[in-house]
Amino acid sequence: MKTTARTMGLALLAGTMTLGMSACTQVEGGASQATSAANSAAPSVASAASSAAGEATSAAPNATSPASTPDQSSSAAAPTTSESPSSDTGTGDSGDASGPKTGKVGEEVKTKEMSAKVNKIADPITPENDFDKPGNGNHYVAVNITMTNLGDKNLNAGTTCLKVKLDDNTSAREDFASYGQRLDYGTLYKGDTTTGDVVYKVPNGKKIKTIDVKCGYGDEQAIRIQAK
Repeated sequence: MKTTARTMGLALLAGTMTLGMSACTQVEGGASQATSAANSAAPSVASAASSAAGEATSAAPNATSPASTPDQSSSAAAPTTSESPSSDTGTGDSGDASGPKTGKVGEEVKTKEMSAKVNKIADPITPENDFDKPGNGNHYVAVNITMTNLGDKNLNAGTTCLKVKLDDNTSAREDFASYGQRLDYGTLYKGDTTTGDVVYKVPNGKKIKTIDVKCGYGDEQAIRIQAK
């Protein structure tokens, strides 16, 4: 009995040891597998990290590239403008056809087409006919003028050649009051001259400022007589 019990105990002990060794073997095997998996995974991780680092490095120049590229908006040359030199054509005594040629009362002023001379301005005048009245607040002024045709074209002379401005820049109105020798309408041929008076109705307190003379309707240069 003792022998049998001892034998059974030894068998039980042997089984236990076998189980323990098997467990150790399994643990060691698992550890070995984990170590092997870790070892096999490490190169992949390292490779992935290395690849990511390479991509970051290759991307860095591209990221910094715009900074090194010259700014086209700042480097573009500013547009240049070319301006033609301005020229003052001038008017008056310069004789430039772009404006009236000026003169004073008593002076003969000439253009290519004609000459004009305001001989005198009578302010005020008394009409020769008692029935001619300027009306309340007005008086009569007479302009005596001589015009000569200097061009090759015929000149239609008359009172419509004159444009009279007052010192308040309003226009004086022609009147048919009888005074002196009225400037007749007529055709002036080259070299012909006419002289006559033109009467204007002017508000009291106002004076004639300028008298513009131009008988043509084309590009003829006007004559401006300064009355003041």
